[in-house]
Amino acid sequence: MRKTKAVLYIICLASAVCSFVLLPSLAQSQGGTATLTVGDGSGAPGSQGNQITVSLTNDVSVGGMQLKICDEDDVIVCAGCQAVDRASGFLCDTNEQSDGCCGVLFVDVAGGGLAEGAGPVITVAYNVLTNAPGGECRELSPENIVVRQDNQEKDLVDTLSVSGEFCFSTSTTTTSTPCPSKEIYGENSEETQLLRSIRDNILSQTPEGRKIITLYYQWSPAIVKAMKQDKAFEADMRKMLDGLLMLIP
Repeated sequence: MRKTKAVLYIICLASAVCSFVLLPSLAQSQGGTATLTVGDGSGAPGSQGNQITVSLTNDVSVGGMQLKICDEDDVIVCAGCQAVDRASGFLCDTNEQSDGCCGVLFVDVAGGGLAEGAGPVITVAYNVLTNAPGGECRELSPENIVVRQDNQEKDLVDTLSVSGEFCFSTSTTTTSTPCPSKEIYGENSEETQLLRSIRDNILSQTPEGRKIITLYYQWSPAIVKAMKQDKAFEADMRKMLDGLLMLIP
């Protein structure tokens, strides 16, 4: 349990996470074509875990791809992805980029490749900031797409793309995703509202801050579970948050 708590402390105090770099390729295609389609999504301001589906139609076997999904205004933050359906042997990872786009890395770890076909290959989860424009929609534009027939620096696939759309409902919703501050202070407490204000008005304005937001929501369920199982850990978490709030003018 000590080791688990130590890990959670590090996660809570982290100021940034390592990012992978999406490098545009200058190599020439070696044959094969593909069409990548970003699906539509929706969510209320303040909601978490809203999913979109990314589909791929490919006429050759694919070993991996990387891309950026960009949205105007940057009021949604990617919080992870998962390989689905025919891509079950692949690993998927996301990272909120400094330009506000969501970097996506999709790699074959099983070695079998993605066979020719069509359909969903990954789902991407998004958290919506509370300042999102309710009742409006924003384009989800795929950029810097690189699709490979294998995981090496060769055999690129000519790829077309289709944009999606993310729409924001007109009412703020309360998410069911576990939240440490909500568990400690309460849903509508002054402390929780202040922490949310910091998230939306300060952290969301910088690349480092957006990484902290993503990391926070990825680990919130584990932190809340540990708090419920260990009251001493919950007390330590409260002291840490109390100390943070005392630093705010």
